[in-house]
Amino acid sequence: MVAALYQGGLGLPDRDYFFRDDTESLEIQDAYRDHIARVLILAGAPEKEARADAEAVYAMEKALASAHLGSEECRDPQKTTNIYTLVELEEEFPAIGWGTLAAIPGSGPVDEVHVYQPGYVGGLNSLLATAPLEDWKVYLRYRLIDQASPYLGASFEEEHFAFYETTLYGVPEMKPRWQRVVA
Repeated sequence: MVAALYQGGLGLPDRDYFFRDDTESLEIQDAYRDHIARVLILAGAPEKEARADAEAVYAMEKALASAHLGSEECRDPQKTTNIYTLVELEEEFPAIGWGTLAAIPGSGPVDEVHVYQPGYVGGLNSLLATAPLEDWKVYLRYRLIDQASPYLGASFEEEHFAFYETTLYGVPEMKPRWQRVVA
């Protein structure tokens, strides 16, 4: 078995959402920053702090997105087949802490890692080395809360639905609770 690592860390569907500059895309980018702020406010942050933190989260995600491969490139097996040893990863991307990751209890022995997008790992490595710790804290806090939103209560669930289903995909209303629970 070989461990695998894939690009991630974005709250928008893919990298292109961060870089398009047509009117609709700019509206989605603004709506996403507003969504981030609303989630942080729901979690107890004062509005002014939540707005500033939303900008920090968005900037972190945009920096990560700049290192992502596009969807077409992700289908290219020549670009996405990259086997590294832990020693090679530690030498090339030292800020990530590969030894610590490989030693997570229950992970089993890790000799090699299939890195689908080495450019992303390079971008993540650079961001880990340069971004302020406070930005990482707010980014990780937001990502945790946003991922758990459907399970944190009605206000979080409604905010999550409003952005991810209605704004992004045009779904007009949430399914009844019983259907969501069954799913």
